[in-house]
Amino acid sequence: MYFKITYNLSESVIGTKTLEHTNGAIYPIDIWDPLFINQWNFKKVPQNVVTAIPKLRSKAKLTDLISANYFGSAFRLTISTKLKTILEKYSKKNIEFIPIKMIQKQKEIEGYWITNIIECTNPDVINFSECQIKYWMVKNDQEIMVNNYHEFLTAKEKLVEGDSSLFIYKLVLKQTAQDDLIILSSIKGGGVGYYISQNVKDEIQSLGCTGIDFELIEQA
Repeated sequence: MYFKITYNLSESVIGTKTLEHTNGAIYPIDIWDPLFINQWNFKKVPQNVVTAIPKLRSKAKLTDLISANYFGSAFRLTISTKLKTILEKYSKKNIEFIPIKMIQKQKEIEGYWITNIIECTNPDVINFSECQIKYWMVKNDQEIMVNNYHEFLTAKEKLVEGDSSLFIYKLVLKQTAQDDLIILSSIKGGGVGYYISQNVKDEIQSLGCTGIDFELIEQA
């Protein structure tokens, strides 16, 4: 049994009605600088990589998973040390955990990290024939059928740049999936999905991690 890690956006949990903790960020260097974190998607970052400094809304509560939206946050989770300890244990070293600072009401907040995916999980864990896969943008969410990863890549290669993107709208994993932490790309709504086993979910809940919802993922 697998679950997608999602944000709990309830006002009672995160402290704000805005559906996210952050209201922009401070950028210590130019966002196009080679050392800025956004230039290192899906590859190991250099030791002196620079991250943004997220600005938390004044009423935002410090949860273990932070709903963040700023340049440099794409594909990444902003997490507490408590949650980082759990995910790191199951990551198989395909995720880096980079310390960040946050600002709230002019106060500096430490003890948080962002994830940097070095490599996604082998897509063979996906049951493509059971997934809902759609083009997005110009093709107006046109659905297509593929039977395996090769056919999915072939469909992506046929796209005209700037015309459409191809995303998995509904993910179905194979019954044979075994990893406790699965990370997949081309997922609608963020581009990347973080999926955990029942074992990891139980551990996260037992430690009382906050700000997290778990979306059950079908297997077939």
